[in-house]
Amino acid sequence: MSSRGVGDAKPPPTPGDTAEGRLPDGLRPRLKWLRSSRLVRQNLVLFAGGLVAGIVVNISEFLLNGVVLKKDYEIIMKSMNKPTEMTALQGTVWIVYCFVVGIAAVWLYAAIRSRYGASAGTAGGRASPSGSLRTCSPTSPWPT
Repeated sequence: MSSRGVGDAKPPPTPGDTAEGRLPDGLRPRLKWLRSSRLVRQNLVLFAGGLVAGIVVNISEFLLNGVVLKKDYEIIMKSMNKPTEMTALQGTVWIVYCFVVGIAAVWLYAAIRSRYGASAGTAGGRASPSGSLRTCSPTSPWPT
């Protein structure tokens, strides 16, 4: 028989507790609220979808500008007496820009989906103004 009284029993561990330490008292209710908040979950899904779209945009831009049109861009840049290779900063700017375009495209689709319905026409036809973000970029493959 145990020498502990009724009130001396340790409470069972809660999720998130580890043998090394417990979550701070103020963090537990915040995490519980975040898990139960529908808006937070929707925004996380939206952001994750935007990142995936950004990866797709980055890959397609690399294939188009770095493989298919590479020689044409070199000819154009040489005719303007500009360097034919991108610097690391220019490459970073374009990568970040492609992620912004992907996140904006997914956000725009999510914003108009409730009005036009979930269909390929909504994604491709009505969400095509997100393509205007792409046309804001200059014709050359990198900023000069």
